[in-house]
Amino acid sequence: MYAAFESMVSFAALATAGLDETIRDALLEGTVALVVFLICLLLFHLFGYSDRHKSVSTLQKSQPRSEAHSTSRIERETQQLRCRVAEPIVESRRQAQPRSMSVLLDDSLKQVTKIDGDVSQEVLATRHLVTVVRSCASARRYHDALVAFDLCSHQVSRGEPTLWSILVYVAVEADCCDRGIVFFFRLCKISEPTGQDFVNIVRCYVRLKDLDGLRHTLAGLCNRGYKFDHVSQNKALAAACTGMASPTLEFAEAIAENVTLDTVGYNTLMKSYAKSGCFQRCVELRTEMSRKNIKPSEVTFGIVLDACVGAKDLNRAKHVFAELRTSGLRLNVVHWTTFIKGLIAGGCLSEADSMLNEMLSTPGTKPDLITYSTLVKAHADQGNAVAALGVLAKMLEHRVTPDEIIFNSILASCSAGPASSGETLRTFETLLQHGLKPTTMTLSVLLKALLLDKAWELSIDVLENCPQRFNMEPESRLYVQIVQAATKFQNGNMALKGFEALFYATSRSGEALDPKLVSRLLRQCASSCNEETVSKMRNIVKHAGMNL
Repeated sequence: MYAAFESMVSFAALATAGLDETIRDALLEGTVALVVFLICLLLFHLFGYSDRHKSVSTLQKSQPRSEAHSTSRIERETQQLRCRVAEPIVESRRQAQPRSMSVLLDDSLKQVTKIDGDVSQEVLATRHLVTVVRSCASARRYHDALVAFDLCSHQVSRGEPTLWSILVYVAVEADCCDRGIVFFFRLCKISEPTGQDFVNIVRCYVRLKDLDGLRHTLAGLCNRGYKFDHVSQNKALAAACTGMASPTLEFAEAIAENVTLDTVGYNTLMKSYAKSGCFQRCVELRTEMSRKNIKPSEVTFGIVLDACVGAKDLNRAKHVFAELRTSGLRLNVVHWTTFIKGLIAGGCLSEADSMLNEMLSTPGTKPDLITYSTLVKAHADQGNAVAALGVLAKMLEHRVTPDEIIFNSILASCSAGPASSGETLRTFETLLQHGLKPTTMTLSVLLKALLLDKAWELSIDVLENCPQRFNMEPESRLYVQIVQAATKFQNGNMALKGFEALFYATSRSGEALDPKLVSRLLRQCASSCNEETVSKMRNIVKHAGMNL
């Protein structure tokens, strides 16, 4: 190596001969540095790498490759094996096979012992029971899970949190809530309950209707310093409100007294009170939110606004709507429509129309079918067909397709007026131009308006023209409507014409008339019309071959 070094230096000296002394010295120093680097690299390759490779090989031999992930992998594989062992139990119970649960559990425990043979008997039994109970719960075999626990409970003294947590859930689903409470307290002895455990224990007490028990448990949890997340609290509130139609909602109030409600929690409570008709309590809760500086959401305003409308408190509804508009929150279609309903209920129909116009000019608040339908019905109830048609025109202008309910509501305004038969037909024709497809209900609404104006002949003509004009056969009940209206006004001639048209139409369409219906019509006519008219009706029945 030294010889090689000397030869390289000599070569550098020869190569730099004749150069300036300074340049020559620099080249020689560079050559020396390069040689030193090559020597160090050679030594590292010969000794350093082999030692490092040897140490790594030794480490790999002393610590197997799988050890870095052994804990998680082994536990995962062991759990999978336990689940496979538990599968026959669930399948056997599902198929109602004759083998008893105790025999199945003994067999599976023996197999699990081979998997977890290095742990104590109690730990082994607990792990086995957790797997079996979880498998039963996954298959919705909740009662089987409880049977498995009863058979193995003598092997488990302390248990583990997972076991008791699953059993609380299983007990609720199996409607054995008294047992769920026992499991919950066993869980609390060894661990802090989770949020889902809190939800399940609330479900237990609600199903048992044990308000005192719930209050006692909540007080105990608070004394021990347990605090649950808002999601769990809100789920528990929802569980307490479900099926509780009482105006006081005691279970939900008991939870609210022991937790710190957020916006969602208040919304859940207020919505439940609104459903039960206790609107004043909704307003009180909203006031409480303001006092505690809890920011309301869009949903909050929607609930309170709906409560005010339900309570027919228009002044408060106006206050809530004004507050919403200055809150910085986005007003949605539901807010507007709810307020419009409140204005209509308060007799402020003109203000409701103004709200519709304001909605149309406000970005992002396009009125929907419900909004238009609400206003159409309001005008129709007052017999104002012109105003109802005006709302329909705006609806069509903004490309909202009306449904049959809206068309029929506008047509019904002719009955509320009442309108003349000419006005009624003009309204009907206008609706046809706007896309109305007449149905039996539509024709019934039309006949009602025409018959109020005693347009008997016109009513019969409308029905007789239906096959050609609308490609539909009128149902017999429409002719019955004409006969009954004529009988009510003691117009025997028109009752007879309607009766004749009834039999002619049913013979044409093939519809079978109910003899009981015909008998009822004859009795009604006999009490209001002369004998001659009734006799002619009986002849029509006889000619049709109907036996009454």
